[in-house]
Amino acid sequence: MKSILFLCNHAAFFVSHRLPIAISCKKKKINVKLLVGKPASNSMEKNAISEINRKKIDYEILRYKSFTYNFFEELIGILQIFYQIRKFKPDIIHLISPKCVLYGGIISKILNVKCVVISISGIGSIMNINSMFIKKIYFFLLKIVFMNKNKKVIFHNRRDLLLFKNLFKLKSSELVLTYGSGIQINNKVSKIKKKKIKKTVLFPSRVLLDKGISEFLYVSKKLKKRFKNWNFVVAGSIDYKSPMALSKEKINKSKDYGIKFLGYRKDILNILNRSTIVCLPSYREGMPKVLLEASILGKPIVTTNIPGCKDIIHLCKNGILVKPKNKHSLYLGLKKMILNPTLRKKIQKNSKKISKKYFNIETVINIHLECYKNLYLNVR
Repeated sequence: MKSILFLCNHAAFFVSHRLPIAISCKKKKINVKLLVGKPASNSMEKNAISEINRKKIDYEILRYKSFTYNFFEELIGILQIFYQIRKFKPDIIHLISPKCVLYGGIISKILNVKCVVISISGIGSIMNINSMFIKKIYFFLLKIVFMNKNKKVIFHNRRDLLLFKNLFKLKSSELVLTYGSGIQINNKVSKIKKKKIKKTVLFPSRVLLDKGISEFLYVSKKLKKRFKNWNFVVAGSIDYKSPMALSKEKINKSKDYGIKFLGYRKDILNILNRSTIVCLPSYREGMPKVLLEASILGKPIVTTNIPGCKDIIHLCKNGILVKPKNKHSLYLGLKKMILNPTLRKKIQKNSKKISKKYFNIETVINIHLECYKNLYLNVR
């Protein structure tokens, strides 16, 4: 195995979910190159690019975007991807994020790339679109992507795995399941003094409607009136360019009710560790890394009963599941967790022990390296 090309929508997502894998490839003397699209959040991307440079990963920023209506710019981006793949001639291409899976998968088929790894970390953005026409186009193009013969498809929850297996007639030998992208906890994080922790409910995600921010803000305003000594905090990018982004007007109105917006935070593990309860009322996920991080830190979680989120809660027994897009259900779930310190202490003991066993970063890295190795051996 001589070279691997990673294709991802954003540098920030690559750094948070795949950078340790790329670093492990470099340590094994594999030539690594990264292609990413234009940033959706300048604050997130700036930190990510800095980290990529620090780790000396070769990269190119291309013209495509995760969300855009500019056909001309998208076409240029597709042509750039085609040119870069043809120029680099990777032994393996690893496709990350929905748009890159489509573009990179079809181009890999055309250029006959030897080995193709496809990460299906979640299909929430597609499933939450109201247009049935767009969904049909997406799944039609996926059929072409899955025509690549020598491939591995990596999933983060069993429901998505079974859905794709049945829908696209994938072989069991082509499918891989991991619990997210792996977690590496800095020892300094666990040493934060618990005395300094204030009673806080944390929403640790981008401020997007399909992450459940609207429901969280509505419920937080109600709970803040009743539990005046509790803080309600949002830690996530507020400059993310997406049709699902919450308006600045609504953000400012929420601030008037005492809800804090921290924006994008590089030290999210410290923010998580200082929180009392972690809340992610998302509409759909693959395997949300932030909930894995919360689990390994022993934090009680209130999240929605959807694929990915419910897998974590069932495995670690570390939280309460509520109905998606349901403000009343979320209110009852958070109220129960706030009023029950005994439950919170019980969760802390259970969660740390189980999550360290299943979410270890080394396990996930080894699974990926084994995928690359097996694919490469198939074509030698």
